[in-house]
Amino acid sequence: TAKNSDYRGIYSLNYDQGIKSWWNLESKISYQRGLQKFYDFDSYIKTNSEYLNQKVTLDLIHNFTLTPQRKILFGQAWQISTFDGKDKIRPPQSIGKVERTTKSAYLSWEEKITFPKLSSFLMVNSAVRFDQTSGFSSNWSPHFGRLLSQGEKFIKRIKTIWGNS
Repeated sequence: TAKNSDYRGIYSLNYDQGIKSWWNLESKISYQRGLQKFYDFDSYIKTNSEYLNQKVTLDLIHNFTLTPQRKILFGQAWQISTFDGKDKIRPPQSIGKVERTTKSAYLSWEEKITFPKLSSFLMVNSAVRFDQTSGFSSNWSPHFGRLLSQGEKFIKRIKTIWGNS
């Protein structure tokens, strides 16, 4: 009989501080832990393995509201990820422990253009993110999006997004 189990936990602490009327600072720290176990002793290829995945993340985000229609966000993030894969039947085939550190910086801009006569608005946003992960080459991720909405309560909307992650 095959069995598997999955235990997950996410713990986070968020802090939000208004520095000025137009500047807000957010900080987030989180810890994630996932443990998966797989057993199958009755099959032709026996299985007894477990995978432990842990992440610690710290985010610092600066929100700048320049006008009610224009917002800029600048953020920095640090993440330490650890993965430990063990094959208890065939130890030489185990993945073992792998640790990666990721440092990121991102910038986002959002503009809201209203059309009072049409009871609608256009939201335009763009962003860029830079990630540097140990063991990999650096990565730039651009993003551009539009949201056309009729009514503040989003009765009808058309949304387009371009970018990569």
